[in-house]
Amino acid sequence: MNIDRNLLFRFFSREATVEETDALTLWLNEDPSNQEEFNKAYELFVISQIMTCADVSKEVVAKPSSRKRFGRISVAAAIVAALIAGMAVNDFFFTKPAMDKIENTFLVSEAQPGQRTSVTLSDGTVAELNSGSRIEYPAIFHKGERRVRLEGEAMFDVSADAEHPFVVETFAYDVKALGTRFDVIADSGKKEFSTALLEGKVSISDKSSKTLLTLRPNMMASMHDGRLICSSLSDTDAYLWTGGVISAAGVPFDQLMRRFERCYGVNVDIASASLPEIRYVYFKVRISDGIDHALRLLQDGSDFKYRYDEETNTYIIY
Repeated sequence: MNIDRNLLFRFFSREATVEETDALTLWLNEDPSNQEEFNKAYELFVISQIMTCADVSKEVVAKPSSRKRFGRISVAAAIVAALIAGMAVNDFFFTKPAMDKIENTFLVSEAQPGQRTSVTLSDGTVAELNSGSRIEYPAIFHKGERRVRLEGEAMFDVSADAEHPFVVETFAYDVKALGTRFDVIADSGKKEFSTALLEGKVSISDKSSKTLLTLRPNMMASMHDGRLICSSLSDTDAYLWTGGVISAAGVPFDQLMRRFERCYGVNVDIASASLPEIRYVYFKVRISDGIDHALRLLQDGSDFKYRYDEETNTYIIY
């Protein structure tokens, strides 16, 4: 009995029908050598998934073994073609069923300081990472909830799947969604956590999985003194960073500096006796123009000076 390589690919992608899965089971039991062929094909499939998402540098984390780093790769289509054609690679031995093995393969994507990046997960979910942010996620979601871990800030556009809720795990809380667009800030160093919902519905749970809040569109939840505070989301300009823009319309100076910190990958120390006022009614800058350009423009509509401490990567406002 011969097996169609397209069937293997569909099975690994969770797209095979019950009849196709039964046929694959019969094929595997027919000859021990088929298991070896299955394993080789599966290794190629895993590599193809890793490379398909490799629009930024990523780490492959095989728990608990060492890590290997992949750079930017543009040969995913060739890898998939090789899989379907049945090309062999080095032997690869599985001690568990293939669809369980992938649970121990994780990817880590990071946005470098001062840069942003977009990551497409295996289920179609898009995560846009702000400067200095990091996300860890399975190479393939294949059963149960779709769980990722975030440090920093990311905007999620989640692919709907009612049977597999999408969960963003952070140092403080977990954010669960079925299909929605929302922003999460999770800075463990500064004990900062917030979630802003633009579309859909999310719930926020503590580490014991107890649901604390459910958000509707244009609502946000922030952590203050260890407690979650829910409020309406009146300023969606705060999330223009996904398009490479920072807005300061109606934003207090200290909040704007936090946006600068996240988008430019720097520290800002406000050392002035009083908080500078922003007299601009309208103020937007492109992140790509750099923080010095943004601060110089801001000085025209505010009263402050600044200097840069290169040793600590800190802009001091005075």
